[in-house]
Amino acid sequence: MLSTRGPHNIVLFIWIFFCEIPSTR
Repeated sequence: MLSTRGPHNIVLFIWIFFCEIPSTR
């Protein structure tokens, strides 16, 4: 993955996490 020095990276991580939580249910 690209450098984690970008704030958008954290948002992407949370977005994927939130998108994967309901998907794995």
